[in-house]
Amino acid sequence: YESARQWIDICEPLVANAWLTEGFDNPRDVQSYIDAGCTPSEARAWTSELLIDPALILRWKQAGVTAKTFPAWRDAGFLTPDKVQGWPLLGLHPSVAARWSVITSSVVAERWITAGVDSDVAAQWIERGIPYEQAKAWIQAGFSDPKDSEVLRRIDCSIEEYARWVACNVTIEDLPRERRIGGAADGQ
Repeated sequence: YESARQWIDICEPLVANAWLTEGFDNPRDVQSYIDAGCTPSEARAWTSELLIDPALILRWKQAGVTAKTFPAWRDAGFLTPDKVQGWPLLGLHPSVAARWSVITSSVVAERWITAGVDSDVAAQWIERGIPYEQAKAWIQAGFSDPKDSEVLRRIDCSIEEYARWVACNVTIEDLPRERRIGGAADGQ
């Protein structure tokens, strides 16, 4: 009788039956799953198949992870809801998100991804301490390798100036010499 009263306190009889059908026989345990916004079948997926502590379900869900996607995020190295925060919202496969997470945050990665830059290229710019906006300008000018932009930055050559030199068939290797001798594109 006491158990029936506990069930009635937390849900309707048909809903209680759904929880019982999924193997949840303790109404007090069910309440934590209801608080996490779980249906009976979703709670079963999180607990039976994935062995997740019920207290963490809500945090995983708020981070954008479902019971179905959880194994892939876990296998990619996202072991806590805090670590995965923001990555599922980018729509990346967890293994791709894992590569990005090594080099930057999900917020910064989103900007690189939106610009069409993959994690390997972004990593080269980030490792050299080149801010995203500056790197984006160089990439849009055709510099996928930050080493080339370093030559231009070292000699204080803007993207626009370099475009004038390129129009005169001056290579990046010849640019420092051409600038010293006042080549064809100098001062245009």
